[in-house]
Amino acid sequence: MTITATVAENGDLRIPESIREQLHLEPGTTVTIQVQDRSDLRTQVAGNESWRRLRGMGRNGPSLTLALEEERRAERERDERS
Repeated sequence: MTITATVAENGDLRIPESIREQLHLEPGTTVTIQVQDRSDLRTQVAGNESWRRLRGMGRNGPSLTLALEEERRAERERDERS
């Protein structure tokens, strides 16, 4: 998604409402801006993460725990053979 924003005369950058809602940005949220070069600008949102909001996001998908256990089992078997 690409959104255009304009820097105000005082230097403020207004984040459009649609982006604020999508990222759950609230007053006081810290946004880190990282500039790689003149054409590469990256941002990172910090300070408003809620683990409760993340609850259940992995449901109905593959179990990462089972995948890790399988990977470790395969590594042990490989080590035992060598």
